[in-house]
Amino acid sequence: RDVTTRAIDAGLRVRGYLSTAFGCPFEGAVSVDRVIELTTRLLDLGVYEVAVSDTIGVAHPGQVRSMLPQLLTTIAG
Repeated sequence: RDVTTRAIDAGLRVRGYLSTAFGCPFEGAVSVDRVIELTTRLLDLGVYEVAVSDTIGVAHPGQVRSMLPQLLTTIAG
């Protein structure tokens, strides 16, 4: 929060990242609700864009097709 606030106050645009949005090496499966919660928190902090990623390579197309519409509907609402 502090970093985001300082960056925005300095006139910088801030991008947020959810790097293990489809599976985490430490926590295992990641729920759609958790991704929505974290994305909402990042947007509330003032980030202009959130990258929802699968940096460990565990996602499958069905997860992406299921998650993204739910996420977009929630944040656009």
